[in-house]
Amino acid sequence: GSRSPSIVSLPNSNINSNPVELINQIFNNLMKIFPIFQTRFNLYSQNIVILLASTLVLSSYAITLLGFESDVYVSSSISIFNKLKIFRLFWDPSHLVTSENYDDYNSILKRLYIDLYIIDTLQSLSFGTPKSLNLGYEPSIVDSLFPNFANFNGASGVDFDLTKNNLKLGIILSKIGSSRNFANPRLNTFLTNDLKNKYNFFSNTLVKNSKSQDQISINFLESLLSKFELVGFLEEVSQIIQNDNKIDEELAYDFQLKSLRIVKKHLEVQSTLLKSIKNYTNSIETSSIISPFLPLVFKQSVKALNIQKIIINSLQINKDLITR
Repeated sequence: GSRSPSIVSLPNSNINSNPVELINQIFNNLMKIFPIFQTRFNLYSQNIVILLASTLVLSSYAITLLGFESDVYVSSSISIFNKLKIFRLFWDPSHLVTSENYDDYNSILKRLYIDLYIIDTLQSLSFGTPKSLNLGYEPSIVDSLFPNFANFNGASGVDFDLTKNNLKLGIILSKIGSSRNFANPRLNTFLTNDLKNKYNFFSNTLVKNSKSQDQISINFLESLLSKFELVGFLEEVSQIIQNDNKIDEELAYDFQLKSLRIVKKHLEVQSTLLKSIKNYTNSIETSSIISPFLPLVFKQSVKALNIQKIIINSLQINKDLITR
């Protein structure tokens, strides 16, 4: 019979200079392929499934890394992952990732699912939207997804520390995204205390590794906690003012002094974070892993600086505080 026309169009050479358009065309082709793939799922090898899942994750990650909104890519990818029942792979406690099977079907797809979970988080936190995936994973799950090569001959040089640290921070950020209440967007004080505990655990994990990118992760987490402290204090002051129309001069001065101390602390944390980014970018190689958090770091830094500027400007009327 006659050959059916292909539904997949090759990328147009005219859009090669625009990575977003190129990724968009690749992604659209994947969306066209999947319905056919789904009806013949049993005919395809596991390698094809891995290729499809990897391409979806990489496409979503590339858009996120460029700093663009990728909710359509992420939500569509999550839908395909769920139709492939990849989440069920976590239900089998008998499958343990070892040095012998770390690149098999189950191990790779579980890591890709966590990758997509974190990309969804980066999208959510970057643009202030609800998360599409709320799975409740703990950072400790990351260790179960990678083998320990300490006593494995032939792969003693394999080092997953950098990847594991990024994934652990991603899951901590996922907890932040999942804990937001869009019906009442006030700061959750319980979340802040919980994050402080998570920070202690996470910092103890990272302190053993001196790689510069790890310092971005730990400094970014500290920056977020510092920001929560500042926003929480401002909400506390706002609530007091709403409940008491008359604020005496001494209490107002105490508020100003405390806000100045918190802003100063946050500026120091921000400075440390930006220095770690500078050190990382100065030492980066073309083969190095690009930190997936850089776009979010820059956006959060700009927002934090805007808040600090408003506070500092409001304190200019108090000459006693200007020199502090």
